[in-house]
Amino acid sequence: MSIKQIWMIVGPVLLLAFFIWAVRDFGKFNAKRERVFREGLRGEGTIVGVADGLARRGYDREVVLTLDVALPGRPVFRAEARVFAGQVKARELVAGARLPVLVDPVDGSRVVVDPATGLATSDLSLPR
Repeated sequence: MSIKQIWMIVGPVLLLAFFIWAVRDFGKFNAKRERVFREGLRGEGTIVGVADGLARRGYDREVVLTLDVALPGRPVFRAEARVFAGQVKARELVAGARLPVLVDPVDGSRVVVDPATGLATSDLSLPR
């Protein structure tokens, strides 16, 4: 059997295995994402840093926010959240500004800006 014949057999099997893994992993990611929006602990994030992200959605650009997050009865901690904002809204995202946030009750490192602010949360804001 030649190398080419082996790859013709192994290649599709590897591709199928990757596809199955990717679909299962994406399902887990969506479940975690939905948990934050459904069961997230409400708190307040104070912006301490702002950076441009790489993604774009229409005319909106991704903005990476470094936040000091305060939850009732817990010490303040630092976290990162990513949002999409248009040019006008992005100018409002400056150090010292306060935003309502949702924190995953299972994994406190998963923080998103509350969608009620009008900012679209980037899918990249939640670590897998």
